[in-house]
Amino acid sequence: MGAASSYADAANWPRKHMKKPRIRRSDTPPSGMGAPFPSHLKSLREIDLRASIGFLGRYRKYPRAWLAEVPDSIYKRHIYCWLFSGDEAVGTFELIDFDDGGGWVEDDDFWQLMDSHSNSTMELAEAVTKAWPEIMSSLLPYGPIILIDRLWVKPGSARRSEWAAILRRLIEVEFKFYSVITLKAFPLEFEGAGKQRLFARRRRALMRLYSRELGMRPFPGTLGKMGWMYSIAPRVADVIKEPETS
Repeated sequence: MGAASSYADAANWPRKHMKKPRIRRSDTPPSGMGAPFPSHLKSLREIDLRASIGFLGRYRKYPRAWLAEVPDSIYKRHIYCWLFSGDEAVGTFELIDFDDGGGWVEDDDFWQLMDSHSNSTMELAEAVTKAWPEIMSSLLPYGPIILIDRLWVKPGSARRSEWAAILRRLIEVEFKFYSVITLKAFPLEFEGAGKQRLFARRRRALMRLYSRELGMRPFPGTLGKMGWMYSIAPRVADVIKEPETS
């Protein structure tokens, strides 16, 4: 067989046999993840579940502050948590809560304040105001909105549910009277990668994981397709309406 026919055979090789591009999850957290780990562990609080599941959460709670530094508007508060399996740090996540400051804020003001703070809060505001248009009367009177953000767990630990137990317990301890929990399923290893099909498949897998481990549900319509999920607090499930279709 000559060289020409060899080239032809190669050109006609079935595409299914070609090596597909892959983006592997790393054991190293993506750049910009969370807050720097403090050198003095005594400054951190703990969610200690080592006796039952072998996992420990160490977290720092920051004081409440006015969103966009506007007094009498919306309170925000950050919690950074680091996850440990034994002595090994295996993950991190951030919780941000947004609460009515009892001032002058109306529905349009809420969106503008969130938009002025960061891209993450802008996207959250777009999601929750589409789902609950009259947010200042239909959602925030029943407690703060919690955003689970920048959640990352090492691949070997992510397949188990211990990380979710720490996250759920932290919410029970620090946010007893929330109204709704929200998150956007976003595979952080794909940031800037541009692999749309792989990204969509990975996002669907994350949404199944968050549904199973955290009780999250996709928002209806476009928001759900974008990865946005929610969970209404059981204590107010009879008074907060299910989100509107977007």
